[in-house]
Amino acid sequence: MATSSIRMSRGATDAVATGGHPWFLAIAGLAVLVALLVTERLLWNLTPMGDKAADLSWRGAARVLSMAIAVTLFGAALLAYARVARRGVHLPLELLPTSIIARVWLGAIFAAGALIAGLLVVSPARFHEWAREDSFAEWLTTVLLFLGFVSCTLLAWRRWRSMRRLDTATAAIGLLAVVHFVMAGEEVSWLQRVFDIPTPEAFRGNAQQEMNLHNFATRWVELAFYSCAGFMLPVLVPVWLHLRLPLGRLKSLMPLAPPAYLIGPAAIIAAYNVNRWNWLPTQIQFWGCAVLLAAVAVAASARATRQHALVILGLMVAIQAAFLAFGTRQLRGWDVTEYKELLIAAVLFTYCIALWGQQFAPAPLQGQRGER
Repeated sequence: MATSSIRMSRGATDAVATGGHPWFLAIAGLAVLVALLVTERLLWNLTPMGDKAADLSWRGAARVLSMAIAVTLFGAALLAYARVARRGVHLPLELLPTSIIARVWLGAIFAAGALIAGLLVVSPARFHEWAREDSFAEWLTTVLLFLGFVSCTLLAWRRWRSMRRLDTATAAIGLLAVVHFVMAGEEVSWLQRVFDIPTPEAFRGNAQQEMNLHNFATRWVELAFYSCAGFMLPVLVPVWLHLRLPLGRLKSLMPLAPPAYLIGPAAIIAAYNVNRWNWLPTQIQFWGCAVLLAAVAVAASARATRQHALVILGLMVAIQAAFLAFGTRQLRGWDVTEYKELLIAAVLFTYCIALWGQQFAPAPLQGQRGER
């Protein structure tokens, strides 16, 4: 894929907020989260990360509806704040990349998301076979993560060579490369099964008794991975930048701004839930994407943007409905998470290529304005 094939949305660099502090919004978001936690416990008697089967009763539907309303109200409040504090902000985001190659790649991610969900419906055995260790999903995830590592490593080296100094953005890209390398190694237990390495004594206490670290705290590691790589990076950051919300000291990381078109595949990722549908983070991510897509479809003046948002929203809802209806057909309760991690790896790879397309300039971005 050419380095110029996937480019950051034009509104990203134009969205650098001047002045203000993000602490007010952080405190407001934390207050909303605490309120949701209290409501989950007192009203619905649910823990934030309980591995219970999805509740499809009227009570479960009421709880899901209340979550959708809460996310909608918070999103509306965020938009209102942005319009008051940053005049000229409008809601529609650039969900479609300009490059044909980028559109084809994103289309492949959407198609894969739909086909994988359909595979569970028509062939649970094949769905399980492709999700097993050392099978299709795991190795493709590893390859995509390793390609992201190579991409970020080369990009950090290129920036350092051109600037002859280590700025914050270059260091962050180097750290991103390290994170990709660690994730790729952890995905295949550092090639333990390939080379038939006995599990060292220090690793025998993890959930699968394999040579990896994430299985010592699988639930929390997966929560961090799904939330950061599957939601915060591709969804929250582009929305934050587009609304021109304050950045504070994070302005130096603007060269790493993700493009808004990552919201589409992230919405598909948010729909890959079975046993963890009841998780509070799952509900926030799913309804956050759904409400955002619905809002973009309503506010968009361009027909292509409106249709794209509606198609993604419909696909997202259909995929989640399929997993809720047929999730009990899984041969392992966590098979769906293997495919979810594959889609996240695909989004991360897309992001890494987008960083190349940005063609970083050594001059600071503060004060620069993108083309509208």
